[in-house]
Amino acid sequence: MIIKRKYNSLNEKLLAKIIHNSTIINECIIYTASLDSDGYGEFYFNGKKFKVHRLIACITRSIDYNSYVEFHHKCSNKACFNNNHLEALTKREHSKITMTKKFCTRGHDINIAGRNKWGECNSCYSNKRKTNRKRRKVKIW
Repeated sequence: MIIKRKYNSLNEKLLAKIIHNSTIINECIIYTASLDSDGYGEFYFNGKKFKVHRLIACITRSIDYNSYVEFHHKCSNKACFNNNHLEALTKREHSKITMTKKFCTRGHDINIAGRNKWGECNSCYSNKRKTNRKRRKVKIW
């Protein structure tokens, strides 16, 4: 029989998750419990979803979680929640950094592939469109 533990606070649950579900690799503290589709660590508390790196940075820097501050991973590892690897930026500053990257998250050379008007790698975007077209072709009679 599995007994679910009831946590009194968000910080208590976060600490329990971090203790049981993290690994240290090259100074990065990697969250290993649950990752979203973009590779960021996430967990749920009282029916709400939280990004682990954002929550850690907000708690340690006394920033409101719902503020418009974005956190840039200096180590380029989205699952990392080491506070020393997170830099607080505005949306404009963060987009400037991400637009100057030479490779996309899947490793395509952006100088060769190029970017679309949304800043996505053209190779990734065309692959995504191909898979969506294949899904649409499946007909249900």
